[in-house]
Amino acid sequence: MAKTKQRTKLVVHQGALGDWIVTLPLLRALSVGDETNPTVAVTQWSKAQLAAQLVPGVQAMDIEQREFTRLFSPQGPAAMGPFFEEMLASASLVVSFVSDGQDAWADNVRRLAPDAQHLFAFPRPPVDWTDTVHAWHRRELAEQGFVLPASMEVGAVTQEGPVVIHPGSGGREKRWPAERYMMLADALVRQGHDVVAVLGETELSRWPTQRLNQWNDHLRAKTCKTLDELTAILRGASLVIGNDSGPTHLAAQMGLTTLALFGPTDPRVWRPIGPQVRVVAPPNGTLTDDMTWLSLEEVLDAVANGVEA
Repeated sequence: MAKTKQRTKLVVHQGALGDWIVTLPLLRALSVGDETNPTVAVTQWSKAQLAAQLVPGVQAMDIEQREFTRLFSPQGPAAMGPFFEEMLASASLVVSFVSDGQDAWADNVRRLAPDAQHLFAFPRPPVDWTDTVHAWHRRELAEQGFVLPASMEVGAVTQEGPVVIHPGSGGREKRWPAERYMMLADALVRQGHDVVAVLGETELSRWPTQRLNQWNDHLRAKTCKTLDELTAILRGASLVIGNDSGPTHLAAQMGLTTLALFGPTDPRVWRPIGPQVRVVAPPNGTLTDDMTWLSLEEVLDAVANGVEA
């Protein structure tokens, strides 16, 4: 009996970690119940590998390979190579977050994947959107004639382990003050918690040396330079506390108990998606210019009251 040809589904994305994490429910929905036809995450290699680790049935592909970068050329790729040509030719679906459908990339991919349904999505919803980012992605695809299957829920992870604190975020206004995170860590230690502080490249490049030394000396902060390092630390946590940032969204998508601190961004839209997420946000749905509105006592109360399942 002839072997049935696999019909790949490609999700193509370039962007920050947080923008990629909020597409994981889409990948999960595309993958559930269709193990024979893989969903391929085409993005920067570390993020593609992360998706393959977290979402069953997803395969990783590096968007920075020469064959993919040539797709942006108005002249089109001279040759993709047999592997890439076969992958595109056999595609049943291409979901692009890198094209509006009216550019050279779209023209090239339509030519190379003639039998696929081609969908084009914007990673971020408009400013007047008041539902989740995942709901925005669903609507974008539905308006192009593709109804996304129901998402597969992430399993909740409840375990003994340290409280992991990540004080960073790409946007300065979204960061709860580092001094308050330090006070939070001290208070949690006094309550008997084991606390692990995690710093990223943003903190290493932007924090003054004195503050970095303080976190290293006082909290033995761990510095994560790769997604693998970050994921390994998060995986053992009993609770993850962070701002509206990629690591916080990642913790939620790993099924971990997650406490997300919000201020300038709308939690109705940017709330991390996961089975054990609690958001602390300004009262009455009012957004703030920065995170100074939030007191230490309010965060400690949120920790003490537990996280909603």
